Amino acid sequence: MINTYNFTNDIPKYKVFVKLNQTISDERRAQLADGMRSYFRDERTLLLDMKDALKSVSKSLQLFNIFNSLIGVIALILAFFLLLISTT
Repeated sequence: MINTYNFTNDIPKYKVFVKLNQTISDERRAQLADGMRSYFRDERTLLLDMKDALKSVSKSLQLFNIFNSLIGVIALILAFFLLLISTT
């Protein structure tokens, strides 16, 4: 199976990084990604768009911060009532 691949200097590649222009549109970026995916030979090969990945990670971090804040507020309210009960 590996004989069908065309490696440069018979060296398999683990990662390929493609640098795009900063002013490229999201539609063109998606077209390039889809064009590159057409060359993949199996489902184990992944293509990650760093712009989309960073956007989803930042959204996840925002949700995580909101969750932590909510848990902190609940803990402070419970601590206040426990302190109020123990001093009276």
